[in-house]
Amino acid sequence: MGRGRVTPPIKDNDWTSVRQAINRLSALILGSESTPTYEGLTLSGLTQGSVIFAGASGVLSQDNSNLFWDDTNNRLGIGVNTPVYKLDVVSGTDNIVANFESTDAEALITFHDDTTITNRTAIGAIGTRMGIFAGGSEKISILTGGNVGIGTVSPDSVLHIKASVPGIVGDDYAGQLIIQSPTNDVNTSVVITGYKSDVSGDPDVQLWYLGSSSSGDENIIFLNRRNANLVLGTNDTHRLTILGNGNVLLAGSLIFDTVATTDRQLDLSGIGVATNFYSVLKLGTKVQGVNNDTVQFPEGFHKRTNEVVSLSLIANADTVSLLTFGLDHGGATGKYRMFNIVANGRLEWGPGNGVLDTNLYRFTTNGLKTDDDFVALTLANGTISIISANITSSIGEINFDDENLRTTGFTRFNKIRAGDQVVPTDAFEVNGVSVLGDGGTSTFLTVETNGDTFWTGSGTGLPYACMYVDGTQAIEVALTSGVVAEVKDDGTTSLDDGWLGGDLNLITFPTGGDEHYLSVTKAGFYRIQWSLSFNTANPGANVEIHGGVAVDGTAIRDKAEAHRTIANNSDTGNMSGTAMIDCPNGTEQISVWLLNTTNDADVTVEHGNVSMVMVGGT
Repeated sequence: MGRGRVTPPIKDNDWTSVRQAINRLSALILGSESTPTYEGLTLSGLTQGSVIFAGASGVLSQDNSNLFWDDTNNRLGIGVNTPVYKLDVVSGTDNIVANFESTDAEALITFHDDTTITNRTAIGAIGTRMGIFAGGSEKISILTGGNVGIGTVSPDSVLHIKASVPGIVGDDYAGQLIIQSPTNDVNTSVVITGYKSDVSGDPDVQLWYLGSSSSGDENIIFLNRRNANLVLGTNDTHRLTILGNGNVLLAGSLIFDTVATTDRQLDLSGIGVATNFYSVLKLGTKVQGVNNDTVQFPEGFHKRTNEVVSLSLIANADTVSLLTFGLDHGGATGKYRMFNIVANGRLEWGPGNGVLDTNLYRFTTNGLKTDDDFVALTLANGTISIISANITSSIGEINFDDENLRTTGFTRFNKIRAGDQVVPTDAFEVNGVSVLGDGGTSTFLTVETNGDTFWTGSGTGLPYACMYVDGTQAIEVALTSGVVAEVKDDGTTSLDDGWLGGDLNLITFPTGGDEHYLSVTKAGFYRIQWSLSFNTANPGANVEIHGGVAVDGTAIRDKAEAHRTIANNSDTGNMSGTAMIDCPNGTEQISVWLLNTTNDADVTVEHGNVSMVMVGGT
């Protein structure tokens, strides 16, 4: 078969001859039919996956190493014949792998799933900037100069974030930037740091540190790593500066010196505007420190290196006043020096207006001051007095626990209570005679200058009492051998028989029956002395009688017991004893008991005495 157009059609049974002829041809050039159709045509030399393209001079070609179709996995490889992705491009040494270009101001590559394209995510060029889209709008923008914007397409810094706060995250309100630890631990370190770069542009030396401490606690540290300042300010002004050496500046003036080179560590002089009578340091609204040439007020807190003090106050250029408290009534004429500590340590009261309130000290109850509810130290006509008004004794007491109270020239106190003293003789010291009384004309206790001390006036002194049998009427005590019996007359209820009450003070002698005991009213230790004169009726030979003190009807056998042997009827016995008895309840009844250890002979008491006095507390 030669060149040219085949005019007659080739019948089916002629194809064998045609194929044989074509196989012998080195090249086959087909005619220029616009839509030729070839069926069952196989090109030898091609492999599965070859992508045929027109090569030089229109020759059909393949390049499986650079363009390959994986028909099994539906993958196209460019530059690779084993694509692992739907589109797998390997550029070799070319750094630009692909180029996407549009004919307008935007060129994007979009990514979206089975939702609508309006929720697309995309990346591409928006003019000269790079944009990253999410949800159909640009979220991150990168300018050609390197500025990155989150929430803004025109960032003004390397990182510019513009967004609403996310609200509450965890338990607290969060900001536009969150730095989060990956662990569930409040002590986890979460830190922002600043570094300088080395010659290679890598982080080299840390400049500052802000965040959790490195010790694994909840502390927050804001640290300048360099020997340089750390500044806090407001209203475009430096307010507080910490220098690299640790000194602290307030509004540009030194207030704290770590090495005390200026003989002070905290210095408030010259801070702010210190005009006449106005403060450079104000504590609350009542205490002020002012430096003024006319009236010297404290300059500020001053650390003195040569004195054993941790804090002192001095007055600038004032050699007299070390500490002054003043009162501000407004205006220059309303500034009064109310209280001074002068150079010799003396305390002085003296307002600049010459008017001194009567009350030097005034203590009020419950923190409230009223005209009739206070305790005050007053000064009138050179006399200092402690007064109280309408305050109960428990509130009106002045207590000096573990301290001495030393007074001179005081003539009257309502009540003074001294606690435990290191030097007991100085617990309460008065120049001259000391007198305790009721605050009026009655005197109860006097201490002379030589130390003699005595009670004065009726009804004063410690609790004391006595009772007695005067001999005009005896007391017959019925006894049974070995049985204790109190000394009382059970045969009558007359008020004239038995024991009689003597002098009494805070101890009672109940009457109206078989009166025979003294009843204490104050708890404490009492010294009790007793004595009896008695005889027995038909005692027999050598009858032994015992006696002693009873408390609430119970005989005390280990204290102040005595005994006497009666030889015959005409023999009269005498017994006595002294005991120290504790009465912790303040209601105990003190009486005398007898005991016949020989037989049942009764005893007749002809004379008897019991006296007692408090000698100590229980």
